[in-house]
Amino acid sequence: MSRNNSVKCRLHGLLYLTFAFGVLLQPWATAHAQAANKSALTLDEVLNTAKQHDFKLQQFEQQQLRFTKQSEGANYLPDPVVFAGMQNLPVDTFAFDQEPMTNLRLGVRQMFPKGDSLELKEDSANLQSTIQQYGADEYWRARKKTIEQTWFEALFWQQRLALLEVDQGFLEQMRDFIKSLYEVGSRTQSDLIGAELELIKLKELSISAKQSYDLHRTKLDSLANQTLRDASLSPNERYTQVEIDRLLNIRVGKDSFTLHPRILRHEANLALSKTQVSLLEQDFEPSWGVEVSYGLRDGQNPDGSDRPDFFSAGISVAVPFFSEGRQSSNIGAEKHNMSSIALQRDEEALGIYYAFLSQQQQLQRTAEQRELYVDQIVPTLIDQRATAQQAYESDEGSLQLVINLFLKEQDAKVMVARLRTQENKLVSELNYFLGTNETEKVGNE
Repeated sequence: MSRNNSVKCRLHGLLYLTFAFGVLLQPWATAHAQAANKSALTLDEVLNTAKQHDFKLQQFEQQQLRFTKQSEGANYLPDPVVFAGMQNLPVDTFAFDQEPMTNLRLGVRQMFPKGDSLELKEDSANLQSTIQQYGADEYWRARKKTIEQTWFEALFWQQRLALLEVDQGFLEQMRDFIKSLYEVGSRTQSDLIGAELELIKLKELSISAKQSYDLHRTKLDSLANQTLRDASLSPNERYTQVEIDRLLNIRVGKDSFTLHPRILRHEANLALSKTQVSLLEQDFEPSWGVEVSYGLRDGQNPDGSDRPDFFSAGISVAVPFFSEGRQSSNIGAEKHNMSSIALQRDEEALGIYYAFLSQQQQLQRTAEQRELYVDQIVPTLIDQRATAQQAYESDEGSLQLVINLFLKEQDAKVMVARLRTQENKLVSELNYFLGTNETEKVGNE
């Protein structure tokens, strides 16, 4: 019996230690506390790497530069036309001084575009450049959200692996204790087999968790377009309760998202369409041309004086008599395009509004569920395990019950981590709609 009592004393010490490191909000602290050091991979590092190597952002930048250059060259007059010609040359002698009207004509002709078409073309190119900028902003918001949500998912599986290591350590020692009790006849072989079975189940869970972690870790590399440092993820990259409460207390209306780049891009497209209408309307304006020439003559007048040179100047006007029907149809088509863009803008604005409300409601329910686990479920399981432990120490309980309650407690802590991950992902989603760039983060939660 002395050996049996010794085993129970060791078991009592083990259960006390597992209670100590089964801390409610930091169940992974003992196994992975070293992960939160300076060498750990941070979310900001991943985001910066992704932004620097994103091909789509570079494409947007090049397109923006393209339209900027086009706008710089749009507001220039067309090149003048220089001409030269021999006029009224007699074909009998081809003598330059024979006939009074023979002259060598040199001149320049300049055409002027219709109305304000030059300024409108410049405005059009500037608007297209702005559209590219808004497209880049909207793309990066969505990309950032995807990276953040992948990060939070990978971080969850890293924490899950840490919890499984805690479970494995506990179950291995339980198996050894059960074996010791079995050797002195205090437990049956079925208890020992049950402990071995729990370890096998735990190994399968560890393999599955490692696969999930590797999957999301590889996805981070893909999103960053780079092979990231082979380091653990910093466990401190989580949004604070202050940020969650702020988002839950925000009240929005249907016009609260007018500065979202997706809406601004539609506004810029609408302005571009209006500019196209104005540009088409310029075809109703006449186009003007100016021509100046100088005619060189040779020979003398009947009175013996030298023949004077000729100077000519004139204007030309292209009057749009026959283009009204064609241009009216083109203008009508572009106005229909304007209406379509405005409807798309309104649809997007409503979609963002209702999506925000939906995500906000999900965040509220997730926060309530997490609080239920933190305030009631986990503490209750801890108390139940402590009671079962005391009963076992008094030979009135089951060791298997102690193990089962410990695993339930660990599963509840996994659920807390999962709900916390879901909260972080929902915060990222809401910040995508709001455009929050400087979200408060916590160093140690």
